[in-house]
Amino acid sequence: MADKEELFDLVDEQDNVIGTELRSVVHSNGLLHRAVYVWVFRPDGALLVQRRSPHKKIGPGQLDLSVAEHLQPGESYLQGAVRGLAEELGIAAEAVQLAGPLAPTHRRELHQGAFHDVELVQSYRLDGYTGAVQIDEDEVVEAQWVQLPQLRAHAEAHPEEYTQWFLDETVIDGALEHLQALADRRERPDGSGGGEGPSPLAATLFPNSTDRSTGLYQGSKASKWTSGYLAGCYWRAYDLTGDAKWARLAEAELPGLAKVAGETDNHKVSHIFDSAYSEALAAGAPGADVKQYQKVLQRAAASLAARYNDKVKAIQSWNDIGDPEFEVIIDSMASLKIMWEAAQLPGGKQEWADIALQHARTVAKEVFREDGSTYHVVQFDPETGEVVKKRTHQGYRDDSTWSRGQAWAVVGYTHAYNATRDPQLLATAQIASDVFLQRLAEEADGVPLWDFDVPADGDQAWKDTSAAAIAASGLARLGQLTGSQNYTDAAAALVAALAEGYLGWEGPQPVEALLRNGTFSVPGGHHSTGLIWGDWYFLDALTQLLPLANATCTHLLEKKVAAEEARARECAQRGNKRGALTALRQKKLLASNLEQVETSLLRLGEQQVALEGVAATAETVAALAAGAAASKATMQQLGPDQVDAIFDDMAETAAEAQQVQDALALPLGAAAEVDDDELEAELKELEAAQLEEERLEAAAAAASASAANAGEAKPVPAAPAAAPALPATPTARPSQPARQAQRQQAGSEQDGELEGGQVELAA
Repeated sequence: MADKEELFDLVDEQDNVIGTELRSVVHSNGLLHRAVYVWVFRPDGALLVQRRSPHKKIGPGQLDLSVAEHLQPGESYLQGAVRGLAEELGIAAEAVQLAGPLAPTHRRELHQGAFHDVELVQSYRLDGYTGAVQIDEDEVVEAQWVQLPQLRAHAEAHPEEYTQWFLDETVIDGALEHLQALADRRERPDGSGGGEGPSPLAATLFPNSTDRSTGLYQGSKASKWTSGYLAGCYWRAYDLTGDAKWARLAEAELPGLAKVAGETDNHKVSHIFDSAYSEALAAGAPGADVKQYQKVLQRAAASLAARYNDKVKAIQSWNDIGDPEFEVIIDSMASLKIMWEAAQLPGGKQEWADIALQHARTVAKEVFREDGSTYHVVQFDPETGEVVKKRTHQGYRDDSTWSRGQAWAVVGYTHAYNATRDPQLLATAQIASDVFLQRLAEEADGVPLWDFDVPADGDQAWKDTSAAAIAASGLARLGQLTGSQNYTDAAAALVAALAEGYLGWEGPQPVEALLRNGTFSVPGGHHSTGLIWGDWYFLDALTQLLPLANATCTHLLEKKVAAEEARARECAQRGNKRGALTALRQKKLLASNLEQVETSLLRLGEQQVALEGVAATAETVAALAAGAAASKATMQQLGPDQVDAIFDDMAETAAEAQQVQDALALPLGAAAEVDDDELEAELKELEAAQLEEERLEAAAAAASASAANAGEAKPVPAAPAAAPALPATPTARPSQPARQAQRQQAGSEQDGELEGGQVELAA
């Protein structure tokens, strides 16, 4: 399996075979090929998990799903699954025993250094297996049966121990399969099919929330603010898989929505056309009617701009234009993204962007409280622009923090900063995020109640998974924009919490939504259901987090080095010399490992540059095989001898690249030897540094006390030049919650076994 001479079928995006190539060339150049995954379950529901060989180039020593196998030339996905079970685990299974494929064929990409793996994947499962397991020791170190709750808990605490495709596949496959089931039940708006099952969803209705008795989505008219989110879910599925069928499903939804782009009765058009048409433009699907999409999006932006009041300096959220009850809601921050995007399109108006910016500033001034939490509704006098009252419509109390409202602030101001790069809007996004995370820390399972102030032990203590999904989307994007690992980690924690206990296809009563336990409106009696916007934001968060999860291990190693140094300091302060020396020894080992990884990545990067020519050649050859006519025309220009020479050059270069990679895989040897005298010396330096810090602190305290007694005044720094006057934004910024610090500390510790579950080593 790890032989460099192994051949793979090359395929196009439609999964048509277009040629074959060596494994090393495929993985060096990101050539699309096929793979199959298999999940093996015992009758009690335990999953068979394997630990990969430490000699693997990707994911060495990591925990992996039961079987992850590349296909051999000419092999089907199902045949590859049967072969993988036999070769890796010694399980003799018939094809008819395997359930699947579990989800549509989808695209998986992993890019680490010079390794660039791009696959089309199918997944299968083998249920009720009770036989023996005989591992292939060249491929697998051990195999373990693990119950899913223990597996999820361990994976959340120690994601670095798992292959990335294992973490991704569990949730994404289920989500895509579930979304496909909804697509099958829905009658297509363009009349192209659908409507399968006993209760089809009419083409003129769009999913909104699930029925609490049946679990099925109920439909609403196109004029409902939620009507565009199904198309948005399809666009996100297209982003995750590259499968054109999702783009076709999304495009089929768009004509039924376009007719409401000119409606001005409330701010609904923003949600509809952001998730449907803005995402259509971003997806860039082949054959898309880009000009039509732009036209519709700009019509929606103009409708939203028509609701702007220059006295209030905001867009009216509810009621007809001119209504004396001019109300602005925190949800409106998610309404502005299409204004900035439409202004940038050909024929767009700068006025739209200006209105969006002014609205964001007004909301920051009037809808935020001093502590960074938010009201739901603020009513203005449309004649004077003065605030009439501040209240809630969907929260617990007027002075409480409605969790979805705070999440709307997180995602809305993050988009606002992304569009404007205005530092004031960034500060507001960070304040909204920090408050959300501070209040979220009060929730044991990491998912908020529908209002942060509703009594947790009362009869209204319902969760709102849509608030968690919206916040995860905003935090993931904020982490990318600011480079803050805290926000990225918080987004990942929210997604993990949702995946652990709130997936729609799990539990005693599955629902048609991707997430259960959403709360639409407690005053309206709508809670404990699936919500279509929760599904979209969940998929959006997954789409953002996947590329970040494919990064190299250097960040984790750096965190571990810092953690061991902190542990050494703590032990030294307590007089625990042995503990301090142990921590310093571990620090040196990790630092040596980090240096080796960074050096290897540098060399691999240099090798990747050298292989760019090979990539271009490989793409050319793949294009030759795309069609008989193109191949014939090219052969007439080049001739068979020249093509043979190209293939010879490719094979020679690939072999050289493999030699370099093999050399880099050899241990440097430095990490295995740590001099005890060096550790003693470093410990003495550490203790001396601590004594010096204490001495300086004592001297500074004495000087401060002396100055105070003498009545001396400290110099006051000069005030900076005044910036242009802007509406005030909240200034109180709470610290990141202890939950995040605990997660970071847990991530830095090395555990040798899975936590909390009985784990058996398979025979």
